[in-house]
Amino acid sequence: MRLFPGIFSTLAAQALLVSVVPGGALILFLHQTSAFQVKARDRDRLEGFALAAGQAARAGRPLDQLVNELDPSRLGGRVSLVAPNGTLIAGPSLAPIVERPVQVDGHTVATARLVRVSEFNDADRRYLASQYIGIGVIVLALFAALLVAAYIFARRWSGPQLELYHLSRRVVHGDHEVDFEDSGPPETLATMRNLRRIASQFSRLETARRTWL
Repeated sequence: MRLFPGIFSTLAAQALLVSVVPGGALILFLHQTSAFQVKARDRDRLEGFALAAGQAARAGRPLDQLVNELDPSRLGGRVSLVAPNGTLIAGPSLAPIVERPVQVDGHTVATARLVRVSEFNDADRRYLASQYIGIGVIVLALFAALLVAAYIFARRWSGPQLELYHLSRRVVHGDHEVDFEDSGPPETLATMRNLRRIASQFSRLETARRTWL
């Protein structure tokens, strides 16, 4: 009989499903949350750039210099400035993702546009890698614990069932002196007791038949 492998493989598959699906969902959620934080960081940086551009315009500095001086690791190459009439002052001529007004004394003198989405920097990647590793360790530990529980459960349930199977074969082959360990699920123990009573009745019938003969 393949009772134990069948039970264990079924429980192992369920353990894998229970471990991997939540872990994958957690990784996906973490990635989406990090991407949202990067976008929020870009919006904050664009807001700061718009304020700095307003102060520079008030001081009479050319706005195109501000765009050229941007740090490539922050907003450099991803920000453009356009005049109120839509004329490009500096930066890439791409469709805007986020816009912020550049104001001087309450008047909009230009518009700062974020035209490219930021990618994860090295710090972001290190943070995500550490989180992914932590989630992977937790998933593996959970899967191992569930495998151990599946093994114990399969042994607990398959052992009495196998004993019941062997007892029934002994009764079928004429062995009416059956005995078993009083351990296992109540239903299996009740079936074993019934089987022992049946074997006892067969034994009495066989004794009566031989006596009559």
